[in-house]
Amino acid sequence: MRTIMKKNCILGAVLSFMAVALVVSSCAKVDNLTEVTEGSETATAVTIPYTVTVSKEPETRATVDSDMKTLRFAEGDKLYISGVKIQGVLDIRTGIGETSGVFSGHLTYTGEKYLLPIIPMRATLVSAQQAVGKEVSVDEDGLVSVNYPKNEYTATVEEAVQRYSNLSGLLFYSMTSLTLTQRTAFLNFEITFEDDTAAGTEISAVVTTNSNDDPACTANVTTRDEGGKAVARFVLPVAGSSTLKNASVKLGTRDAFPFGTENSQVLNGKVYNVIRTSKFSSSLGAMPLTVKALTAGTVKVVIDGTLSSGMKYSVNSGEKTLITTSTDIPVSAGDWVWLYGNGTETQAYGNYPEVKIQGAGEGFKCKVYGNIMSLLDEDGFATKTDLPNQPRVFNDLFRDNTALTDAGDLLLPATTLSSECYCNMFAYCSALETAPELPATTLAADCYTNMFFRCGALTTAPELPATTLARFCYYNMFYGCSALTTAPDLLATTLVEQCYYGMFRYCTNLNSVKCLATSGIGENGSTNYWFEDASATGTFHLAYVLWPKGVSGIPGGWTGKYPNGSTMSSPHPLAEATSRDLGKVVGADGNIYDLKDVAAYAGTTAVAVIARKDKLLFTDHFYQAIAISDESEDMYWYAAKSACEGKAPVPGGTWRFPSMNQWKALFAANGGDEFSWAGLNRIITNAGGTAMSRNFYWTSTDVSDKDGWAYDIQRDDDYNKVCYRAMPKGGIRDYARAVLVFYGRPE
Repeated sequence: MRTIMKKNCILGAVLSFMAVALVVSSCAKVDNLTEVTEGSETATAVTIPYTVTVSKEPETRATVDSDMKTLRFAEGDKLYISGVKIQGVLDIRTGIGETSGVFSGHLTYTGEKYLLPIIPMRATLVSAQQAVGKEVSVDEDGLVSVNYPKNEYTATVEEAVQRYSNLSGLLFYSMTSLTLTQRTAFLNFEITFEDDTAAGTEISAVVTTNSNDDPACTANVTTRDEGGKAVARFVLPVAGSSTLKNASVKLGTRDAFPFGTENSQVLNGKVYNVIRTSKFSSSLGAMPLTVKALTAGTVKVVIDGTLSSGMKYSVNSGEKTLITTSTDIPVSAGDWVWLYGNGTETQAYGNYPEVKIQGAGEGFKCKVYGNIMSLLDEDGFATKTDLPNQPRVFNDLFRDNTALTDAGDLLLPATTLSSECYCNMFAYCSALETAPELPATTLAADCYTNMFFRCGALTTAPELPATTLARFCYYNMFYGCSALTTAPDLLATTLVEQCYYGMFRYCTNLNSVKCLATSGIGENGSTNYWFEDASATGTFHLAYVLWPKGVSGIPGGWTGKYPNGSTMSSPHPLAEATSRDLGKVVGADGNIYDLKDVAAYAGTTAVAVIARKDKLLFTDHFYQAIAISDESEDMYWYAAKSACEGKAPVPGGTWRFPSMNQWKALFAANGGDEFSWAGLNRIITNAGGTAMSRNFYWTSTDVSDKDGWAYDIQRDDDYNKVCYRAMPKGGIRDYARAVLVFYGRPE
C-alpha cells in the first residue's frame, strides 16, 4: 500500500468527475489520500468540500411562520448527508429567514479510489430545534431518523414542525441543488368540553393510531378557557403514510373518540385537524338525574296515583325529600333539582302509578342532564347500566314538558333495553331542541315508540347504533318533528314487524336518509307511512336493493342513491331501454337493472352490461350489451362462436359472436377510440361485471376459411390499446365474450 500526498490541482486526476458536483472552486484540498492496490481491502479516506442549494418550495422548509404554511430556514439548521461509504454534515451558510438556503461543509468518502458522480445519497435536514439524541437520532452511517414522541405532545403545529419534521430527499453526488420532502404528518387535536370540566384542568390524553391498542402517545394536557368553555389543544407528529386503523383519543376516564377508519392513511406533510366535543364527563355519569332551571318557575313531579316506594329530590344539593304523590318544586333561574329513586327498590315509572317530570310558570325553561339511573338506584346509579325486566320503565317520563329545551347531556347508559322503556319519553316536548345519545345496541319491542313524538323544535336526531331490530322498536319515533333536518343512519339489514312504521312521518324538513336494509323491506308493515308528508325532494342512500316509491318506501320526488353513487331506477324490459340505461345491466329475465347486485336482489342474474346505442336500419334505438363475464374458458374459434351464439336466451334480445367492427364500435363508444379498451372495461366493472382478461379475444370476422381475427388487450397498463392479429381458427385457443343486441324505445 502506498500513501500519496495530493495537492489541490491534482484532484482532477483522482476525482475527475467532481467539477460539476460542487458550487465551490473546481479545485479542492485532499490530504492523506490512501490509494488501494489491487486486491487490497483497505478503503480510501477522502475529505471533500461540498456545497448544495436547497430548492425554494416553501412546504419543505425547517421552521414555520405564524400562517402555519410558509416554512423558513433558521440559524443552526444542518443538512446531514449519508450514502454508501460517504457521509457528512453541512451547515447553513446563506438563506436564514428565507425559503431557500445554501449549505456547505465536508463529506468523508471511504470507498474505492474513484468517486463516481452518480453515487446516491440521502440528505436530511436537522433544524436548530431538533436535538440529536432527543428529537432525532443519527446512526454510524450518518442516517437520520426522527424519534416521534411517546410521552409528550407539542402545544402548537409550529412547535411540532420545528421539532419533529422529517425533511429529507435523495440526490446524486454530482447534484448542486436539492428538494426536500416532508415525511412527517401532524395530528392537531382540539377537544371542547361541554360539561363541568374547568379551564386549567390537567387531563391525561391517550392517542392510539393503530389496531393493536398500543398507544402512540400518553401524556397530560391542560385545558384553557375559550369562550367560556374548557378546551384542550395539543399536537402529535407521526410518520407520514401511517395507517390510522381504529385510531382514537381518550381524555381521562371519558370514552375514547375514534378518528380513523380501516383504510385511513395520513399523507406526508399534511396537518389533520381532529375536532371533537366531550359532552359526557365522568362526573356527569356520577350526577343524578338533574332538572336545571334556566328561568324562574316550577318543576312539577306529576304522579298519577301513589308511589308505594316513593322517590326523592333535593334542590341545589340540599337535603333529600321523600315524595309519594304529585309535588311542585319552586325554582329560581340557575337552581337545579336532583331526582332519585328510594334506595335500590326497582320500580317502573311508566306503569300505574305513572310519573311525569314537567315544568310550569310563565316563560319557564329548563334542561335535563345527569344519569337517569338515579331513579333506579339512589346510591349506586353511577355504575348501573341494566334496566329491570319489566315494561315501561321510563315511559312518558318527560311527556308534555313544554318547558324542556335541552336533553343533550342526559345519560341513558343502558345498552340492553326492555319493552316500552323509553316509549313516549319526550312526546309533545315542543320546545326540545337537543336529544340525548342513545347507546343501546340490544333493542326490545316498542323501546323507542313515540319517543320524540311531536317534538317540533328538534333539529338533529341521535345516532341509532343497533344493527338488529325488534318489533315496533322505532314506531313513530320522530313523528311530527317538523324541524328535523338530520336523520340517524339506519344500520340494520333486516327489517321486522312495524320497526320503522311512521318513523319520519310529517318530518317536512328532512331531506336525507341512509338505510342499509336488504331484507324485510315493506313486509309486515316495516316501513308503513314512514315518510308520509316528507320533504318534496331529498336523497335516500340505500344498499344494492330495490325499494318501492311512496310514503311507505322512498318518498316521491326523492332520489335513491347506491353506495357507488349511481341512481336507483325501476326495472323495465329491454324494449323500454333509453340512453339513460347505458352502463346498466340486463337481467336473464329480460329486464334492465341498475347494477348486478340489484338484479340479484330482484331474483335474477345479470348477464350483460349495456355499452352502446347506435342507429340501424333507419332506427336510432339499437343497443349492444357486452356479456358480464367471459365464457368459461379459452377456446378455439368454432367453440367460441357456438358459446356466444348459444347462450341462454334473454327475452327481447339476441346473443351474437361480436365482429371486429362491433368490438371497435364498443371501444369507441366508451370514452376512447376504436383501439382503446379501458373505457369499456370500466363500465363492465362499475356495474359489477368481471373485467376483460389481458389476453386475445376472438372476433367473428374471418381472415380466411382457416384464420380469424382476434384482438389482443395489451399488457402494458399505461398503453390501454388493443391490436388485431390473424389467428388459426383451429390452432389457437383464445378468450371469447358475447354481445347481446336489442331494440329499445325510440327517443
